[in-house]
Amino acid sequence: MANPESIGSILSGMQMTRPRTGFVSRTEGEVMSREQLLPYWDFFVSLGRLRTPNFKCDNDNAFTFSNLIRWALADPSCKAIDPETGEVVDAALNKGIYICGKTGTGKSLALDLLRDFACRCRGHGCVFNGNYENLGWQNYRADDIVDRFCEGESLRWMKKATMLGIQDLGSEPTEAIYMGNRHELLRLILESRADYSTMTFVSSNFPMLSTELRQKYGDRVQSRCREMFNYYVLGGEDRRCRKQTDT
Repeated sequence: MANPESIGSILSGMQMTRPRTGFVSRTEGEVMSREQLLPYWDFFVSLGRLRTPNFKCDNDNAFTFSNLIRWALADPSCKAIDPETGEVVDAALNKGIYICGKTGTGKSLALDLLRDFACRCRGHGCVFNGNYENLGWQNYRADDIVDRFCEGESLRWMKKATMLGIQDLGSEPTEAIYMGNRHELLRLILESRADYSTMTFVSSNFPMLSTELRQKYGDRVQSRCREMFNYYVLGGEDRRCRKQTDT
């Protein structure tokens, strides 16, 4: 278990004013036609069915899934959604991913599949602070991050790891309590990652520009989200309630 000094140093490091110290860049890959994308699509679907037999691609997720694939392959034709207008816009290959949707639409599964797919895309990684890294990261539930901190685990690395996934952002307690002190942990992590210009991957019930996100994490985090993320929305009903199987 971390001692109070180490926890204090983590938090003070997160809260202090910092210059941006990094920049993620990626080399553009090939612009892929639908026919060229098809084998990658089939592989993405196979990864989904390994995780859940009822995995299904339909009109509610096809746009998001196809563009997650293009993003992982560094396809410059990759698209995203403007969080303000809802219009389709060009994605930025050096930004992370923010997937929004109602409960049960498959947001966290999509983030896991992106990670599973992207880590196999050798040669399409990123350069951070002059060092090349293949795509690859761990996804952590937001409430699990809070639990780890409250148990005394050092989370210093989370503020500036080149890549990090946070699932179900917004589901965690706003404040983490350690040694009797209250800390807005996820806000601090998100602010630090924005300051270090790292690549972050998020799933959340909160739309990026929603009042709920602003109330939970503050104006600064919400403003920085537009700089950090390509935005996607998964629609449809709660897939956990569906009884039919994939076709």
